[in-house]
Amino acid sequence: MALTVTPGSSSADSYGTLAEFQTYAASIAFDLTGFGAGDDQEQEVAMRKAVHYLDRAYMSRWIGYRSSKTQALEWPRRSFRDDETFIQGARNVAFSGLVDGSGFDIDDDEIPDRLKTAQFEAAILSLGGTDLNPTVTRGSLLAGETAKAGPVSVTSTFNNSAGDSVRSRLLTVEGLLEGLSNSTPGSSMGGGRVFRG
Repeated sequence: MALTVTPGSSSADSYGTLAEFQTYAASIAFDLTGFGAGDDQEQEVAMRKAVHYLDRAYMSRWIGYRSSKTQALEWPRRSFRDDETFIQGARNVAFSGLVDGSGFDIDDDEIPDRLKTAQFEAAILSLGGTDLNPTVTRGSLLAGETAKAGPVSVTSTFNNSAGDSVRSRLLTVEGLLEGLSNSTPGSSMGGGRVFRG
């Protein structure tokens, strides 16, 4: 089943087309042989997994608001909701569209190229065997504690695998989304920019 990439569509299931993905893979010398090179279906599945990862991991982190409540995906977006006015930082500059991390406007019907590239990178990881949406078992940092009454002594044992419960970060994807999101999965929410006056 072919990908649906119409921005704002209620049936969209991808930000980029299969042809764009294949062109990108070739441009970075990623050999699609063995990854559905003769059959586009495996690549389309990877593209859908990638967009699910992006929209789930960044849902509350994207800048702005969804352009329409009926759209299937989180993008396209706009800077205001209903009749709100968006004010950009301390400069008090009101505008009607989004601005990316480099200061360029993003139209409210646009899918940014860096978002498409992030989807392509995530699809490549998926084709390579990375589970983009794994089930994660929560570890416990403190494995055990014993106390002794006389003389007073406390012994704490820590779980060495506590770090295994933390979801892996996809740095190739995160770097592309700088300016399109307020934070990255696994980090605290929020952030800000400092401007010289």
